[in-house]
Amino acid sequence: MGVVSLCLTGCSYSVHPSVTSNKDQSYALKLQRVLVLMDLKNKTDLANTPIVPSEIGEVMSRNWAAFGVTVREIEAQPLDLGNQVAVAMTQFKPTQVMQLSLAKTVAYHGYLISNMSLAGSIFDVASKRIVWRSSIDLAGRFSARINKLDPHKVSEEIVDALTAKLTADGLLQT
Repeated sequence: MGVVSLCLTGCSYSVHPSVTSNKDQSYALKLQRVLVLMDLKNKTDLANTPIVPSEIGEVMSRNWAAFGVTVREIEAQPLDLGNQVAVAMTQFKPTQVMQLSLAKTVAYHGYLISNMSLAGSIFDVASKRIVWRSSIDLAGRFSARINKLDPHKVSEEIVDALTAKLTADGLLQT
């Protein structure tokens, strides 16, 4: 029994998210109404990963509600102020806009993604400036484990790492 449980915990796959950030030290506000723009959907490289933008948005909404933060997620090009983003800005009236985009991938043997990074930033709507930048590094041979990585678990890991960093940086607070 002990061997089986050891194998079950030892065989768990993870993306091992690591977040580094740079916060504008003069910014004292907490996250409140966050519009999350995800530029991840149509990337060819993303097809070989367990990252599902809508899952990340759902996990953020659920987890950040405990901090009093309301989240609305849309998949859009980060600089596209066309219909989808303009409508979301008008209807949702965010206090901050978070952008998450695919920054880089590292391929193994030309096709298996071994590592990837997401770039993140938070734009304060009132002051019209970027107040937080981040790099979210993910490790783990995605293509080799694609059937073993649960997209919901991956989303939970990414959001948990972001939450810890945003809390440490003073942007999330209960």
